[in-house]
Amino acid sequence: MRNRDARFATILLVLGLVLPLGCMGPWQDEWNLAPTEVHVSESIYTDTVWNKETRYVLQDLVYVESGAELRIEAGTTIVGEEATALIVTRDATIHAKGTAAEPITFTSNRAAGERVPGDWGGLVLLGKAPTNDEGFNFIEGVEDDPRVFYGGNDEYDNCGLLEYVRIQFAGYEIYQDNEINGLTLGGCGRSTIMRNIQVHATVDDGIEFFGGTANLFNAVISSPGDDGLDWDRGWQGNVQFLIVTQKDSTEVGDNGFEADNWEEDHDATPRSMPSIYNVTMVGSGNPDAGNRGMTIRRGTGAKIRNLIMQGFPKESVDLRDVETVALLDDGEGTGDLSFDYMMVYDVGEGGNSWFSDEPVDPKDEDDDDGGYVEEDYFTSRENISFGANPKLPAEAYDDVNPDFVPALDSPAMEGTSPPQGEIWDDAADFIGAVRPGDTNPWYAGWTEFPEN
Repeated sequence: MRNRDARFATILLVLGLVLPLGCMGPWQDEWNLAPTEVHVSESIYTDTVWNKETRYVLQDLVYVESGAELRIEAGTTIVGEEATALIVTRDATIHAKGTAAEPITFTSNRAAGERVPGDWGGLVLLGKAPTNDEGFNFIEGVEDDPRVFYGGNDEYDNCGLLEYVRIQFAGYEIYQDNEINGLTLGGCGRSTIMRNIQVHATVDDGIEFFGGTANLFNAVISSPGDDGLDWDRGWQGNVQFLIVTQKDSTEVGDNGFEADNWEEDHDATPRSMPSIYNVTMVGSGNPDAGNRGMTIRRGTGAKIRNLIMQGFPKESVDLRDVETVALLDDGEGTGDLSFDYMMVYDVGEGGNSWFSDEPVDPKDEDDDDGGYVEEDYFTSRENISFGANPKLPAEAYDDVNPDFVPALDSPAMEGTSPPQGEIWDDAADFIGAVRPGDTNPWYAGWTEFPEN
C-alpha cells in the first residue's frame, strides 16, 4: 500500500512539473488549484484572449489599442490595483461573453473582506457614434490622451459585447475630483451589445453614457457612490429591465438617474433622448439620507415607462432648467420628454412627500426651472400613481441579499405600456424590472452583492 501511494505521489509531482497550470483543464478544478496569475501593465495591440484558468491583474491604465480585440472567456476574473482601468479605444473592441453559470468578474485586487469602492478604476468603452458637442472629446476620468478620444458619425458603431459581466469596487480617483465610473461608455453605437451587466459598489456613478446610441438590457446597478444611471452628450440608446438600488447609508448615493443633454448648450443636437422601459429603482430607505429618484436637467429628452420608484427619502423627480421643462409631453404625445406608467411609493419626507418645495417665482435665485412645479405635471398623469404599494419584499432594501420580485398580487400587473419593436421584450406587460411573483428572476444566480 505504501509503495502504491508513493508511486501516485510521484505521478502527481511529475504532472505538476510538466504541465503548466493554465493547461490542466478539469484536473485543476478537481484538485482546487489556484489559477495562474498574469500581471498586465502594457497596451494590447493585437487580438488577445484572456481565459478563465488565469487571473489577470491590471497594474496600470491598460488600453486595448486601435484594431485589436480583447476576447474574455466565461468565468474569467480580472482584478485591478490602484489607479488602474481597462480602456477599449475607439477603433478597438471587447468581446466579454460570460454565462449565468460563469460570469466574467472585474473587481478589486484586495482580498474579500478588505475591498472598498474605488480600489481600482473601472471599464471604459469608446466608440465613433455621434455626440452633441463638436469635434472629439476626452472621456471623463482619464488624462488628456489621444487614445481616450470618443465620438464620430457612425450611429451603428460597435464597441463590442458585454454579457454576464460583473464590475465591482471601481471608481478610483485618477486625478483630483475626477473618478472613473464603474462602466463608462463614450460614443458607443447601436451595434454594441450589453446585456446582463452588474455594476456594484462604485465611488462615482454605476453606468454613464456620454453620447452614442448604445442599448442596455438586463442590468443591475447596486450601491453606487453617486448616481445609478447617468447620461449626457446626446445619448439616444434604449434600456429595458434595469434595477438601481442605493446603499443604506447617509454618506453615499445620490440620484437613481441623473440625466443631461449638455451642460454648455442645453439645446445641442443630437439631443439626449433615451427610451427606458421596465425599471425598479430602490433608494436607501434611510430617512436621513439624501437620495432622489431622478434629476432630469440641461435640456435632455427621454421616454420613461413602466417604472417602480421606492424608498428615496428626498423626493421623486426634480426637473431643472427651462430647456428641459419645455420638452415635456403635453398629453398629446408631442413632447420629447415623457413619463408614463410609474408607481411611486415611500418617497420623500414621511414617505408621502413626493416633491420638494420649490420657489414658483422665476426671479427667485433658488429657482432652477423657470418657476415650473413638477408636482402639477406628474400628479396630472393618469398612469402615474403616488402611494400605491408595488409590494416589493422587505429584502429590496437589503444591501447584501436583496430581492426585487414584487408579490404576485402586486398592482404592478395592472395597466402597462409594453414597448413595441424587434429590439424589445414586448411580453413585459408589467411595471418594474421584474415580473411579479417570478420564481426565477433574470438577475438570480449570476449577480452578487458583497459588502467588501
